[in-house]
Amino acid sequence: MGESAFGFLRGLISGDIHVDVRPLLVGAGGFVAVCALIWLVSGIWWRAAGYRLTGEEIIHRRGVVGVRVRTARYDRIQAVDLVESVIARIFGLAAVRVETAGGDDSVIEISYLNKKVAERLRVEILGLMEPETGGAAARGVQPAGSRDAEAAPSSAAGEVVVAPIPVFRSLAAAFLSGWFLLAVPAVIIVVIQPTSLGMLWPLFIGAIPATWNIIDNSWRFTVRREDGEDLDITYGLADRRRQTLKLSRVHSVEIRQRVLWRLTGWWSVQVCVAGYGVSGAAGTTRILPVGTRSEAIRVAALLSPLTAPDVEESAQPEGWTRPVLRSPRRARWVSPICWSRRAVTFAGGTDVTGEDLPEVIILHGGRLSRRVSMVALPHIQEITLGKGPIARLLDIASVQLHLVEGPVQMVAGDLRYADAVWLLELLRRRRLPALAPLGATPE
Repeated sequence: MGESAFGFLRGLISGDIHVDVRPLLVGAGGFVAVCALIWLVSGIWWRAAGYRLTGEEIIHRRGVVGVRVRTARYDRIQAVDLVESVIARIFGLAAVRVETAGGDDSVIEISYLNKKVAERLRVEILGLMEPETGGAAARGVQPAGSRDAEAAPSSAAGEVVVAPIPVFRSLAAAFLSGWFLLAVPAVIIVVIQPTSLGMLWPLFIGAIPATWNIIDNSWRFTVRREDGEDLDITYGLADRRRQTLKLSRVHSVEIRQRVLWRLTGWWSVQVCVAGYGVSGAAGTTRILPVGTRSEAIRVAALLSPLTAPDVEESAQPEGWTRPVLRSPRRARWVSPICWSRRAVTFAGGTDVTGEDLPEVIILHGGRLSRRVSMVALPHIQEITLGKGPIARLLDIASVQLHLVEGPVQMVAGDLRYADAVWLLELLRRRRLPALAPLGATPE
């Protein structure tokens, strides 16, 4: 193909080959006409789209033939993010993404606005979500639609929780995990037998977008704490995102260390957030993509009811220290590698009735890749006790804690059946959040 292409170019330059350019001009003209038509028609839909902020909710309207109006009450909003795609950044635009406590299609995206107007709109909505602070006016924020909105400065930076993560560290961490490990033997095979490149080239081509996603999602990844209860997360090279995460929306926390990360001492922290789910479009749930042990402990203490000394004492990421329940030795028949590393630990809290009841349940697991997860008892949605046919023969069972949708999965696995029943009955006595009276405004 390369020789044919160069031969064709040489023929054009020397004049030996003549090409009729009229079909090319007609095709190019038709393409430009179609693009212009699409641009004119889409302008009609763009002019029909708009938003309005009222005292109780945000209203978003779009559509010409079929009109769609969506509303979101401020007390139901989970997060307000600023999203800048690479195309929008070229024109200085941004989208405001409003996540609500609904299903998969519960997001309102206002796209696209002038970037400064979008920043002001985001801060204004966050202010209206906190009526006790006086809304956006108390923060000195001009309304997003005012003339001074574009000239107003951005909000002041808060306390740095996670400093910008070096991209080299993110790339090294990705190379030490997942399918990137396949690249090492593939390179060795190509060096020994170059003819195998034709069979392995899809592996190398697939590494290009994967590497780019790592760079894009970790570029200048920074977490700041604002107003005490908000985390401001910014990241992205081509597609920039500024995400607001309320600490009160965080339900569970997990500290994890992959197998080869043990060589470098790196850890990651991820959370389950109410209303976020597992969709990447909703924003990141990985608060610390890769960091040191001290950073992981500090972030986990910020996101959970535990303090840093409590995490070191009861939720040490290297493994259990003071377990209440552990997997019995006979569990090695169903979990031969990590049965001895599984444990259940409690921390803090006393019930108002005087009976001892923990505030947080902590689960340890993993021998090669370490992990510890923790959740406050009121955030447990449901509890399931289950045992398969082999577990019934061994008289062991597992207790699964159902949480809000997210990346953290908590299962107290392979316990003695009597211990599993005891744990189930204990968790059933947990205090659930009080329901607001019908017609009352949620706190």
